[in-house]
Amino acid sequence: MKQRAFTLIELLTVLAITAVLMTLIIIPVIQTFNLLRTGQGFADAQEKGRTLIERISREMSNSAAVRDNGGVKGMINVIVQGENGNPETVGLQFAKIDMIKPAEGDPSLREVGTGAYLNPNTGHFDPTLRSPKGQVVLPVTPGTTIVRYFIGLRDPFAAYNNPYDGLLMRRVGGRDNLYVLYRVEVEPYNTDGTVNTNFFFDLNRDGNPDTFGPWFDDPDFFSPTVPLPAYTIPPPVGVDPDKATTVNNWLRRATIVTEVSRYDMIQPLFDKRTRLVVYDFNKPRLTALIQFRPTSVGSEPTTGQTAVRQSEEGDNMSSFAPDVFRTKFGSWSSLLVRVWPTGWSPSAQSTYMVGRVNPVNNHFSIFGFDPNIAGTNEATDGVPLFDVDLYNESVRTNATYPFTTAIAPYAANLTGGIRDLFVPMTVDNSGGKMITSFAISEVGVNAGRPDINPTRGTGPALGVNAGAVGGNWDDPVYSPSNAAYEINTSFNKIWREQLIAGGPINFSLLPNIHRFIDLRVHRMSDGSDSPLNPDPSVGFSRSHLVPGSEEIFGPDQNPGPNFGIQVRYSRVTRNPGPNQYRINYTDLAEPRDPGTGAIDYSLIGLPNPPALYNSANFVSAIIQPRYKAGYVQFQSDPNVPLSQGNIVVRYRFQLNRVGDVFSADYDSRQLMSVLLTIRNYPQTNVPNPQQITLEGSATIRNVLR
Repeated sequence: MKQRAFTLIELLTVLAITAVLMTLIIIPVIQTFNLLRTGQGFADAQEKGRTLIERISREMSNSAAVRDNGGVKGMINVIVQGENGNPETVGLQFAKIDMIKPAEGDPSLREVGTGAYLNPNTGHFDPTLRSPKGQVVLPVTPGTTIVRYFIGLRDPFAAYNNPYDGLLMRRVGGRDNLYVLYRVEVEPYNTDGTVNTNFFFDLNRDGNPDTFGPWFDDPDFFSPTVPLPAYTIPPPVGVDPDKATTVNNWLRRATIVTEVSRYDMIQPLFDKRTRLVVYDFNKPRLTALIQFRPTSVGSEPTTGQTAVRQSEEGDNMSSFAPDVFRTKFGSWSSLLVRVWPTGWSPSAQSTYMVGRVNPVNNHFSIFGFDPNIAGTNEATDGVPLFDVDLYNESVRTNATYPFTTAIAPYAANLTGGIRDLFVPMTVDNSGGKMITSFAISEVGVNAGRPDINPTRGTGPALGVNAGAVGGNWDDPVYSPSNAAYEINTSFNKIWREQLIAGGPINFSLLPNIHRFIDLRVHRMSDGSDSPLNPDPSVGFSRSHLVPGSEEIFGPDQNPGPNFGIQVRYSRVTRNPGPNQYRINYTDLAEPRDPGTGAIDYSLIGLPNPPALYNSANFVSAIIQPRYKAGYVQFQSDPNVPLSQGNIVVRYRFQLNRVGDVFSADYDSRQLMSVLLTIRNYPQTNVPNPQQITLEGSATIRNVLR
């Protein structure tokens, strides 16, 4: 019996049916594997993101401080392909943060000769320890190391390669080289106090007196193709490492805290419909997928600190203005300060003070800004008046006369009405406060750069009863060619020429005649004028003394073994006795007509003083000063002269008044937020990555204010 075989058509039909059935079965299986891989990628990204957020937030909270990472300070430059295929450098904002670890352990526990710290866990000196180890040193102080998180290429010596999505480059084979997130702990300084050039460029040796310390803010510190700047000062020993060496040093110390593959920490902006990347002049628009952002605060009214404390009470206390203003948060960056003087209104007086960065020199400065000038913006325009950063530099380098130095570049702008509204200040970014007072020793004649002659001023030094007095009532005015102001001699002259004057004693004048110093018209020890000077073109009309800031030293007036030896005088609010003084911090009310309110010195039996101070006029030089800020009254018994010797007066002055309104816009590093997006490519045949976005925040509890 013959068997019948399958025909070719039957075989082809069976194969076709089998192929269809296999397709219906295998494709869902493959899709199931793809979905499973995608789900695993999403879960991995979610777990990694939560772990990272928790770790970074915990380190922030436990740090002693967080460095300012606004602008270029928190920028990382990345190199990617441009629209034409050539490499382009793109800056990523808030892609780097430096946390200063708190001091731990005992830094004195070191092995002689090796410098190795003692490991308390093993009891042995460990050369691998980068800093002392142990309990946190209380109260919390900054330690010797910083922890840096930053975005960088997995292999910084190779080009960026993303073979998955085909956005910035074609989808190619080969291993990826993506931007990952690094964590590294390094020592900015060596044990001898010099900058650790294994990691940082030494700004102390760049020839610029305005820069110092490690260059923390180099956006290309992890780019071996960008060379370090040239040093102008050679190293103390050895040679400086080149850029490739420093990058390798960072790479050896750093740890990748994301995955080493398939995780990319940059995101190009693209059209989802066409998948075309947005370019700006050949540069792609990129976003860092981790951002360390401070909290933004807008137009916060500042709180003035107590202007006067117990035992510092004085006349006219209601006009005592605070000289320290604080905000709720400290650790400022991107600061913009506004000061509206008392009685300011857009129609009456348009100019107010604005504190911000000057784009000309990148220094934080005080500007006078008129909002009624069309087309102007307080963030970019205004008249510069005071260079805050130059002041701080002068203080840091112990240079001559920081206040005068900070005004000098803009002295021509301080005229007329803007001078009458001028409110200079310094800012403490770490403490979150503005300080409007300055030491009188910071005022003086400064002909050149402040670092040429680093001798600080000492304030006015005034002699007592050392010679005769000339024709004017306040002669001799202190100057380099004139030894001192003679308090006793001037007092005697007043009694002789005004009280007696060839006739009966004018008893009505007796209560108004004092031994005194008028700080407004007495010059500094270098001959310069006081900021309290009544001439509006020389001094400042808003200036007055900071209550309780004065220090007055003079010869001991009490009989005994210390007679004539310089002692510190004490302040009183009544007529002073030996070793005492009375001082006006602000202007007091002058005699005025009760009906018209006009000044009327006839109420005390004298003619009115001239409108401007006149040293040859008795009322202007002797009587009116007792109502003015800066009047210092001493023991005035005509039968008991002051002891022979010098009287030295030091004080702080301020230009803000009661009623001035201060506000601040700022970013606070006291409350930091971390925005993290994990971009995971689970497999090469799926171009769209799995993304998970998480946000965390941390209060920097250890920032000292």
